[in-house]
Amino acid sequence: MCAKPIFHRPKTQLQPPGTKLPNSGNFQMDEDIIFNLGYESTELLPPLARVNIVNEPNKTYFAINIIAFVNSTIVKPITSFEIYYEYGICNLGKPQLTFYVSYTNSGNQKTKTYNAYHLNTIEFFVDNSTKKTANTESVRVFLWNDDPETSRGTVTTVPNL
Repeated sequence: MCAKPIFHRPKTQLQPPGTKLPNSGNFQMDEDIIFNLGYESTELLPPLARVNIVNEPNKTYFAINIIAFVNSTIVKPITSFEIYYEYGICNLGKPQLTFYVSYTNSGNQKTKTYNAYHLNTIEFFVDNSTKKTANTESVRVFLWNDDPETSRGTVTTVPNL
């Protein structure tokens, strides 16, 4: 598995790198969740990601499921996500596919609730039958706000067939 790369966060608003997926998949806001951290926190949490390879007679694709914890003090409930992707090589020289799950800050909440997060589930599919994706060993997923300082990422290993 590739080690987690260092991600430098510029101070300006940026669009995620890569190419936007034409269909950003299924999205569902499940509920708000409060963590008992023992202290008041607005800590950024990385997304949880699960990757499966699905084989059909004429096509192979990645099924990607993400749970995104968006701090409730950052945005009001999100109504949509956009997903961008790019192919690359991780710092160990292995093929890696990176996804940026982007949302736009829709304004600050009127009340500040610490340790509270909007729990969002996102599912989408990406073709795995191309030369670029066929040897992908890991998938990196970033939750990307319009302000990269509120962005956080994780790396997931692609299971063997």
